[in-house]
Amino acid sequence: MKKALFLTLLVCSSSLFAQTLVLEEKAWQVKESKAFKGLDNYTHTFASLGFMAADQNTSFQVGGSYNFNFGFRYVNGLTSFYGMGVGFQYDFFSYRKGNEDEGVLSQSGLDITKESIQLDELSLEWINRIRLGKSGTRLGYFLDLGLYGARTVGATAMAEYTPNRYGGSGEISQKDLNFAYRWNYGLTARLGMHRYVIFVKYRLSESFKSNAPFSDELPELTFGFQLGLHN
Repeated sequence: MKKALFLTLLVCSSSLFAQTLVLEEKAWQVKESKAFKGLDNYTHTFASLGFMAADQNTSFQVGGSYNFNFGFRYVNGLTSFYGMGVGFQYDFFSYRKGNEDEGVLSQSGLDITKESIQLDELSLEWINRIRLGKSGTRLGYFLDLGLYGARTVGATAMAEYTPNRYGGSGEISQKDLNFAYRWNYGLTARLGMHRYVIFVKYRLSESFKSNAPFSDELPELTFGFQLGLHN
C-alpha cells in the first residue's frame, strides 16, 4: 500500500513539474515575442536645430543662417519593419543676406551692415518609417522618408545699421513681405537612434516671386540635429 501511494505521488509530482516547465517556457516565449514586436504606435514631440548647406546659386550666407523647429509626430507600425504616419511642426528660418546692397532695406537711406530674411512656417508631413533592427519598446533605429507641405505665416526683413558716426548700432524691420510665396513643399529624410536624429530637408518649390528686390533664391537644403522629447 505504501509503495502504491509513493508511486502515485511520484507520478503526480512529475506531471506537475512537467506542466510547470511548459508554462514557464510558454511565458518566456510570449514575453520574448512581445518584446521583439515593439510598439505599434508612436506619438512624440521633438525639437530641432538646423543649418543651411552651401549653395552656389544664391548669395545668402551659410554662416549666420539657421533653422529652429518643434512639433509632434504620429507613426503607425503596419508591419514589423514598416510604418506610416504624419507630422506637424512650426519652423523659424533666418537667412543671412550676403550682399546688403541688394537687400530689402538697402533703399532706406541707412548704413545697413547686416540683413536677414526671416520666415515663420507651419508644415504638415507624410512619413514613411523603416525600422532598422529590433527595437523592443523603444523607437530604436529607424529611417524616415517623407513629403511636406508648408504655409508661410510670417515673412520679415530684419537689418542692423550704424545710426551715425558716433558708433553704436540700431535695428530696423519690415514685416509682411509680399514677394515671398505663401506655400512651399519638398522632401524630408531622417536617420534616428531612439531620441537622437539627424535630419535633412530639401525644398522643391521657389521661395520668391518676380517682384523680389533680388534674383537669388533661398538655399534649398537644410540639415541638422533633432531631439525627441520622450523617454
